[in-house]
Amino acid sequence: MSFEVPRSFSRRVFDDGHEAIYDRRHPCHHMIRWQDELGIKPYQLPEPFSGRRSEYRLIFVGLNPSVSENEEIPVAADDWDLKRYDDYYRARFDPAHRNSDGRIAVRFLDNSKPKVPKLWRNIEDFGRKHISKSESDAFVLGQHAILLEIKRWLAGKHAF
Repeated sequence: MSFEVPRSFSRRVFDDGHEAIYDRRHPCHHMIRWQDELGIKPYQLPEPFSGRRSEYRLIFVGLNPSVSENEEIPVAADDWDLKRYDDYYRARFDPAHRNSDGRIAVRFLDNSKPKVPKLWRNIEDFGRKHISKSESDAFVLGQHAILLEIKRWLAGKHAF
């Protein structure tokens, strides 16, 4: 029996990210100020989770969600409604978001070379070595496990 993150969780993170934009007392409003300083508009929203399901009922916990003015990622704009936001994170590790050697890649708005994040590569390498049931059923992040970021926003040294 696999595990999937409920859409209600995405709704809470999505709404909380929008609240941080307008409420100066919100604990994450500093991320909005930081994006203002960098000229990032529209504002990037926090990462709720990544992956469609966890067939092995595994959740890896990440500590380093980031903000980049150049990354293709959900933002607080009219065309990023809850459905598109939730669909993005569910599909983040799908084949369409992998490079030619099968590694998960982050794409950039300026069409620069996609980047393979070290954390994601390391999780998949670990899973293939220690969790896979067979070579024909190689561990795939987003299918066999989900990634959950416990810090919603982190910007360089500006962690909270």
